[in-house]
Amino acid sequence: MTESDQRSDNELMLGVRGGDLYALGILFRRHADQVRCLALRMTRDVSTADDIVQETFMRTLQYRHTFMGDARFTTWLYRIARNCVLTHLDRDRSRSSAEQAAGIEGREHLDVHEGAADDARARLELAMNRLPAEQYEVLVLSRYHGLRYHEIAEVCESTVSAIKVRVHRAIKTLRREFQALERLDDRLRSNNR
Repeated sequence: MTESDQRSDNELMLGVRGGDLYALGILFRRHADQVRCLALRMTRDVSTADDIVQETFMRTLQYRHTFMGDARFTTWLYRIARNCVLTHLDRDRSRSSAEQAAGIEGREHLDVHEGAADDARARLELAMNRLPAEQYEVLVLSRYHGLRYHEIAEVCESTVSAIKVRVHRAIKTLRREFQALERLDDRLRSNNR
């Protein structure tokens, strides 16, 4: 391990600002998997998630002058990754909403009939997929990536109180969707008897 490997993320990014591309490589090795996980959860597509990782780090280099070091590097990086995801989703909206709805309905139908809905984890994933985008986003950031409310507010360019409300509503909606899937699963099981 070299001396530069022991620098904090913020120190490394300040180095990138000064032209140290080796520091960017270290940041990539440290955080690419987390960015990929975020992108995968948001886009639900492995290939797209990989593209977003590359785009995120290209933008990290491109916008390095905007990093001031007053916030955590990961918060700044997640904001870039989120913007990359939103850009991708905006481009993806050119597909018809009917085509997208058919894809979601087909996946839910397939999972239920293959018995995956019996598993609480699979049911939770289906319930997550039914959340509105802004609720899904805050749950992914808070529950899967462990960001605090103030960090999520920075990433989403919102207020802490608005994020708290979104998370509360997301959990409430998720619970309702999860219970609806349980009832559907119960009805399907009783009809198959």
